[in-house]
Amino acid sequence: MDTFLYWDMTYKEILAHVNGYQAREKSKLMNQASLIHNLGYLMAYSFHSPKAYPKLYEAFPGLFDEVVQEKKKEKLPEQWEVNKARMQAITDLYNPMFIANQERGETNGDIR
Repeated sequence: MDTFLYWDMTYKEILAHVNGYQAREKSKLMNQASLIHNLGYLMAYSFHSPKAYPKLYEAFPGLFDEVVQEKKKEKLPEQWEVNKARMQAITDLYNPMFIANQERGETNGDIR
């Protein structure tokens, strides 16, 4: 509240500003209490069963909806798919060499 504006206000207007300020402060405190409660819950969860720890967007629903929607649109390959593609490339490269070595009778595993 502006100090110069205060002197031109009526008693009801002052009460409205004070009540509004108190409501904003109460809302901030409720938000902080909610975050503290969630932090305690997540700390206990991570200590007792860390494998079942929820993802960030699951722990705070509604906050990360845009991020989740973008991830669904992108559909990046999973890590196992990337690893599978790399191993397939290596296999395609080295299998002919191993077959050629076996046909020559070399079984020591050297690639020549």
